[in-house]
Amino acid sequence: MATAADLEGVPPLIAQLIRNIRVQVTLEDAELMKRTDVKELRLFFDALSSGQAERKTYEDILKHIHDRRDGASREDAAKRAKEDAERKAKEDAERRAREASEKLAAERKEKEDRERKAKEEAAKQAEAAAKLAEEARAREAALEAKRKAAEEEARIKRRVGKCAHCNDWIEDKDFLENGDMKLHNKCLEAWQRSNCSKCVQCKQPILDDFVEVTAGDGGDQGTTVELHPDCVDPYKIANRPKCAQCGNVIMENSRMKLGANFYHNACAPKK
Repeated sequence: MATAADLEGVPPLIAQLIRNIRVQVTLEDAELMKRTDVKELRLFFDALSSGQAERKTYEDILKHIHDRRDGASREDAAKRAKEDAERKAKEDAERRAREASEKLAAERKEKEDRERKAKEEAAKQAEAAAKLAEEARAREAALEAKRKAAEEEARIKRRVGKCAHCNDWIEDKDFLENGDMKLHNKCLEAWQRSNCSKCVQCKQPILDDFVEVTAGDGGDQGTTVELHPDCVDPYKIANRPKCAQCGNVIMENSRMKLGANFYHNACAPKK
């Protein structure tokens, strides 16, 4: 008879049923129970849920696994008979296949010979067509080269000179010219930024109006700087001295200096 250790692996539902009815289980039945699948357990669970007695359910389980074992033996015999029949049928089929294969081999060789001849003929035709296509491409390439040469010649005739900024040829109808210097319209602003004088305050190119102002603190009357009109006051505020009397920046060029101090003319101490 099976021990508790032998029952390890038996589905928990069946193991609980065995404990409840206190039945002795053979080792063979224990092994058969271990192979009970989930679908079968569901059937037994449904039987118990319907109110069927536990011992009756256990008897049903034993009958089921014995029937399954006996059925498996019958299935094995039927399987062997089926395998023998299949083996004989396979041998007959292989013999017929060999005979058919020999016939097919002869037919295949004849077909391959026809296909080879057809391919050789198709290759000759393809080679002739490729030669014609290559000649057509060569003619087209010659015409394209001739067309490009004509376009390049026309472009050269349209050239009026090189741009003083980008150094590319000018072929446009609209361009700027000043003496010997020529510019693309699109290059004007970039040329101005590179070549025009820059405002000493904001460091940006002066492209339009500008103002000349005495440099530095305004003491050297012979030196001037160029500024954007909007940069004049910021420049003076940053560079001119402050009046020692009122504390404001002396924006005017005219001022009075006493010792190390500067004064607006109106703020200077009276002698």
